[in-house]
Amino acid sequence: MSAFRLKLTLLAALLLGAVGLLLTSPGAALAAAPKVTLNSPASGALIEGGQPTFSGSAVDAPDASGVVTVDVYSGNQVGSFPVLVLQTAVSGGSYHVAPSALPLGDGLYTAEVSESSGGTFPTLGYSNSVSFWVFNGAEHVYLNPPAKEPVTSSAPVFYGQASETVGASDTVVLDVYAGTTTDSTPLEVIIGSVNAYGDFEIQVQPGLADGQYAVVVGQHLAGAESWSNIVKMTVKAAAPGVSITTPSLGGRLSLPAPFEFAGGAGQRYGDADTIRLALHAGTSTNGRLIGRKSVKRNGGRWTASWATSLSPGTYTLSATQQDVAGQIGSAQRTFTVVSIAQFVEANTVRISSTGLLTIRAGCANGVSSCAGDVLINTKRSMQTQYGGPVGPLRLMFVRFSLGGGGRVTLKAQLSQAQIVTLRNAGPQRLAVTLSYRRGSKLSAHTTYTSPVAVG
Repeated sequence: MSAFRLKLTLLAALLLGAVGLLLTSPGAALAAAPKVTLNSPASGALIEGGQPTFSGSAVDAPDASGVVTVDVYSGNQVGSFPVLVLQTAVSGGSYHVAPSALPLGDGLYTAEVSESSGGTFPTLGYSNSVSFWVFNGAEHVYLNPPAKEPVTSSAPVFYGQASETVGASDTVVLDVYAGTTTDSTPLEVIIGSVNAYGDFEIQVQPGLADGQYAVVVGQHLAGAESWSNIVKMTVKAAAPGVSITTPSLGGRLSLPAPFEFAGGAGQRYGDADTIRLALHAGTSTNGRLIGRKSVKRNGGRWTASWATSLSPGTYTLSATQQDVAGQIGSAQRTFTVVSIAQFVEANTVRISSTGLLTIRAGCANGVSSCAGDVLINTKRSMQTQYGGPVGPLRLMFVRFSLGGGGRVTLKAQLSQAQIVTLRNAGPQRLAVTLSYRRGSKLSAHTTYTSPVAVG
């Protein structure tokens, strides 16, 4: 609100209050000012090829007058005399009105909306003020579209040709808007220089997110502003962020099939809905191709069930996802298929200086639970005391039970006699036997460690 109008409003309020004191009973007061907002056009919007629509929120009658007044001023601030005044009724707490008989010419304008409280002693409520541009004239500035779409940089460079007419400015302003129109507040406003040939080159600040944008360039001519053609572009700077979370890194999956795979998917603008999976034998995607499968992502996740049976061994799963720019995100995961769910990791056997024996055991992914018995003996026959029995020295016998995908460290404390015997014998290879039930039968599997010493 201008200082001039503010003084008028306060003076009117004081006069009305004075009259009220004379004509009404003590305690009479001015009504509260209605709350009014101006939501459209947005601050900094460029209206090309038409007229602005003014809309926002206000108060319905009888709580206020139910009629709003839109004052439009020339320039970038509220002045004393509007160049356009519109009135419209409030309905459902909102209003919408556009110029008709007296359209706005090209230029910069500032709008403000007001509503009276009504009643014996009315007061005016004012909205926020909004500055915007209107341009329906001939384009004297040209903005080149990107050489390639989509744009794969978050900081693209724009080229164009400015007007060289007498009085034309030697600078231009580039505005970047989110979406495909210029009727919102610009995300970036960048000033660029015009060279001696009338050309300009402007780079957008780094960090534009993947999405659609509208870009326009303005230049001040003699007594007026001119705007370029609107260039619409799609930014797709980052490849999709696809990942594999199941199987886990170095995980084990237990027969039989199906095997469950899962992971993350890119869900930014332009990321494809389809995730393409490929399964190879061995530790890389260079191995023999076992099969392919395509699945649809659900937001930022994907899941797949692999029904084909696999032989025990090592496999590598790859996942790829493409975007509208042809960029491909990829991920790989190597895992092992085992014939049983239970397993022990013989290479994790350790014996501390105090005789604490530890080994890692686990349960493969894809099953609800598993259980097994672990027996560890020395491979070589030994004798813990003179005249005593001779044979493999038993170091551990323990049972474990785990949920699918679980891991546990099994522990056993060796006796002093076992510790002394092992120290005297030096590093020894150990036999690790895993016993488990398979259906109605008891099965066992033995592996041998590298030489292990105490401490």
